[in-house]
Amino acid sequence: MPGDLVIVTQQDRGREVPVSAGQVIELHLPENPTTGMRWSFDDHAGVEILEDRNDLTPNSAPGAASHRVFVLKILGGDTQLRLHRGQAWEPGTEPDATFDLRLRIE
Repeated sequence: MPGDLVIVTQQDRGREVPVSAGQVIELHLPENPTTGMRWSFDDHAGVEILEDRNDLTPNSAPGAASHRVFVLKILGGDTQLRLHRGQAWEPGTEPDATFDLRLRIE
């Protein structure tokens, strides 16, 4: 329902998600920051990044996998989100994962 928080995960890769202008979505993607492999945006026109955090499972061991969480506000107009997971300090290297999602304004 427009206006409700929408949670998007890796399983939504390649999908189209109906949203409304001003709506907030949370994007949860698997990540292990201790490897240096972090998610970053290739394209996020049409959304404002309100928050970018790493969520660890409580009581997880050092070096454990976690989730990168992006909280995004829809600014308006259909948009395509594109992200990749890689090592930012190694320009030109291929990402080990990609994520794309189409946001369609209703």
